[in-house]
Order: sequence, then structure tokens, then C-alpha cells
Amino acid sequence: MTSESRVGEYGGSSGRRRTWQLSLWVFGTLLLGHALCPSTGRAQTAITSSGLNTTVTQNGATYDITGGTQKGSNLFHGLGQLSVAAGDIANFNNVDSLAITNILGRVTGGQTSNIFGTIQTTNFGSANLFLINPAGWM
Repeated sequence: MTSESRVGEYGGSSGRRRTWQLSLWVFGTLLLGHALCPSTGRAQTAITSSGLNTTVTQNGATYDITGGTQKGSNLFHGLGQLSVAAGDIANFNNVDSLAITNILGRVTGGQTSNIFGTIQTTNFGSANLFLINPAGWM
């Protein structure tokens, strides 16, 4: 292939068509990405209890998660939803000063957890925090 034929191949109306096709592909990819991830940048905090004596109390931007069910040195929390918006805090709080090694939270509401804020523990010392959601995390 000579240099003249390459110029003709990528220039003229054929080149404009390829540019248009590339632009359409990029736009379509971005649109599809937004459709698959509609909550990006718009997540709202939703933290609800689904049992195991878990209590969720909101105080401003902080959502205290207390109670739960203790089995040995493990503390289990049942949550229906767990999504944390930017600037908000999901705080697993040990108000009863229980001797806990592991905190296990299961999310059972069937919705993806969107975490853009902070998840923390208070008064648990060096306890491990494990969160499980079969619907996934973002």
C-alpha cells in the first residue's frame, strides 16, 4: 500500500464517516454505562434493619447501628438496606460495651449497596467488621 492510498483511505468522506461512527460508539458506551449505573453520584443513604435485634437511629448525617445478636465473641446485624451517600456515616456502635471480636452484617433486601460515604465502628476496639450483600456493592 502506498502513502497516497493510505491518505485516500482515511481522508475524505470515508474518514468523516469513521469519525462519526467512533463518536456514536463513544456516546453509546457512555449512555449504556449510565443506564447500568444510574445511582452514580446520586446515591442516597438508606439503612434499614431486617432483624437480629438490629436498630438504626439517624442523628444528622450519622446513622448509628446498634443492638444485634451476640453469639460468643461475634455480633450479628441484620440489615434490609445499606447504602451510604457522600458525607454520611454508617456507624456500628457498641453502646453496650460488649466483648466483640467480629461484627458481621448481612444485607438481605435484594438491592445493591452503594457506598459513597463512611462506614465505621465505635467502641469495638480492634474488632473486625464483615459486611455481606448477595446483591453486590458499589
